[in-house]
Amino acid sequence: KIPIRNSYGLAKTFRITSSHPEIVKILDQLITVPAMGKMPCQMYCMKTSHLQKNMETLLYISDAITNAQEEAYSLTLVFEAS
Repeated sequence: KIPIRNSYGLAKTFRITSSHPEIVKILDQLITVPAMGKMPCQMYCMKTSHLQKNMETLLYISDAITNAQEEAYSLTLVFEAS
């Protein structure tokens, strides 16, 4: 989980997307966060058939109405053989 924060004085809806949606699945792409509050963004990682063991993916937090990007997170995923 990653907390999505709203620093505005009004409730706001954000759209959460991933640069690798085939690997990082966002459970709720639209999240409404109360004024000055935060809500968790829940996601999970899919198994990958990529040969690389490490992969960087980006999470984009955008205004759901205007599509203006508000924030971005860089995640490094480490895949281990099981």
